Amino acid sequence: MRRPCTRSYYIVAVALLAWASGNSAKAFVPISENVGAPRWRVKIDANAGRRPPPLRIKVRFKAGADHSNTLLYLWSKDEEMVGKDRIKACIPYVLPLLDGEMFGRYIYERVPPLGFLDSLFIGPLYDFYSQIPLLGLIIFLVLTLGTRGDTEMNRAVRFNAQQAALIDVSLIFPELIGSAFEGEDIPRYLVEPCMNFVWYTYMAMVLYSIYTNLRGKKPDQIPWISGFAEIMVGPF
Repeated sequence: MRRPCTRSYYIVAVALLAWASGNSAKAFVPISENVGAPRWRVKIDANAGRRPPPLRIKVRFKAGADHSNTLLYLWSKDEEMVGKDRIKACIPYVLPLLDGEMFGRYIYERVPPLGFLDSLFIGPLYDFYSQIPLLGLIIFLVLTLGTRGDTEMNRAVRFNAQQAALIDVSLIFPELIGSAFEGEDIPRYLVEPCMNFVWYTYMAMVLYSIYTNLRGKKPDQIPWISGFAEIMVGPF
């Protein structure tokens, strides 16, 4: 059985997410690079604040510099993943898989092969996960705050950690709605499509992210969530 909804956990998670997003917005500083030998300077004039104003950039080139390879970009270039980074980027998505386990109940009943796969791969992890109090909050903190300042870690891996945490946060709302009707005698024909919709949605996001990571690409095409994940990671 799934653990009861812990409202304090969700309140803390959302508060941390809002705090981290506000601080990340201050880190939007363009990077300048001239491939080869850098021969120009970039001057940035921006005021600090909760919502940074538009940046004024002045680029001055020295005489004789080769400008053909000049590149201005907001984010660092380590968006490609190779080797172990592909696996590391997939690991954070275990958290939304565990927290969304309850929404697949009816699907597993109607599609026994999926239920078998779930009990084979997710079941043992979920049993361990449900026995340790606040383990979900600890993992959430590791994914959101633990990866923010680690610039030695591949940026795409840190992006996936933030995105997995945001997918997990998106499960707060259906869980809160379900807990509000807990104990009510609601017909199955109303409950089942709602739970199936949540399962299909979050499972599609998780599978898309894992598949894209295994190809060495960054899964940044999830509406809204990927954009917020970029903000959470910052420019470096």
